[in-house]
Amino acid sequence: MAIIQQNTSNLARLANVLDLNANKESKYKRLKRFLKHAEIDYAVFASLMIAVLKPNGKYILALDRTEWKYGKVWVNILTLSVVFGNTSIPILWQTLNRKGNSTLAEKQEILNRYLKTFGVENILYFCADREFDGHEFVKYMDKNRVPFRLRLKVSMGITDKNGKLMKCGKLLRTLKPGENYKLRRARKYGGVKVYVEVERGRDSKESVVVISSEKSDKILMEYKRRWTIETLFQNLKSRGFEMEETHLTDAIKIDKLFGVLALGVAWAVKTGDLESYINPIEIKKNGRPQQSLFRLGCEIIQEVLVEVKRYSQVNIFEILRC
Repeated sequence: MAIIQQNTSNLARLANVLDLNANKESKYKRLKRFLKHAEIDYAVFASLMIAVLKPNGKYILALDRTEWKYGKVWVNILTLSVVFGNTSIPILWQTLNRKGNSTLAEKQEILNRYLKTFGVENILYFCADREFDGHEFVKYMDKNRVPFRLRLKVSMGITDKNGKLMKCGKLLRTLKPGENYKLRRARKYGGVKVYVEVERGRDSKESVVVISSEKSDKILMEYKRRWTIETLFQNLKSRGFEMEETHLTDAIKIDKLFGVLALGVAWAVKTGDLESYINPIEIKKNGRPQQSLFRLGCEIIQEVLVEVKRYSQVNIFEILRC
C-alpha cells in the first residue's frame, strides 16, 4: 500500500508512510529486515498473481529483461509475464546481477518453473524478442510442447523452400519497406518445423522475421503482444514504482522487492480493469486510451488509502481476497 501511495520503491521514503507505531528509523530497519529475512515461496506467489488477475482463457506469456546500473553493479532481471490487456503482469523472475543477455540455462530454468507450477495446457503461446531466438531454445520449447511466436535475427539460419539452409534476411529481399509476407510452406529452424511471417523495415534492425510453432493468420500481430512487457517495465520503473531508485544490489533482496512490486502492479491493473467496465476509459483522437489501467487503478487505490471521497464502485480489497 505504501508503494502505491508514494509511487516509489525507495525504502527511506516508504518508511515515512508506513502505519506502524515506531519512529522512521525503526520502520526503515524493519523494511530492510523484511528484504533480508523474509521467505517467499515463488511458486505459490505465481499462483497468487494469477488468482488476483483472473485472466480469461489461455495465457499469452512474454519473456524479457530489464536492467540498470547502480554504482559498479548491474541489476538485470529476467521476467516471465502474463499478457493482460495492453500491459502484462510478472509471475516469475530471476535477478541475474550482471549486464547482458540471459543464458540458455536461465531461459529454460524460468520456463521450467512455470511448467512445474501451471503445466503447458493453459498456454496460448509464448512470445519473446530476438535475444531468445537460439536454435537450442526453440528445440527446448518444441520438446516441451510450448507454443511460441519468436522474432529472429536476420542473420540466423533457416531452411528455404527446398530445405537448404539460408539466412533469414533473404526472406526480405523482394519486399519494400513496410510490406509483410506470410510464407506458404513451413520451414525448419534448428530442425524444428515452424511457420514464418516477415515484415521489411528501413534496415535490418527494423525488419521483423517471426516464427510460429503452428499455423496462424496473424503471426506478426500475435508476436507484437510481447510489447506489453515493455509497458510493465515502465510501470515498475520510471512511470510507476521507480524500482531503479531502491539502490539495492543483492539479488535475493531484489527478488523479494520485485515480488512486492509485482503484486502492486497486479492490484492496480485489476482495479483499473474492473473500473473500466463500469466507466469506460475515454479514447483520444490518436486511438490511445486517455489513461492506462495501471494508472487508473493506482489513483483509485490512493483515494481509498487517504480516505478521500470515492467515486469508484470497485472494492479494492476484495481483489486481494483469493
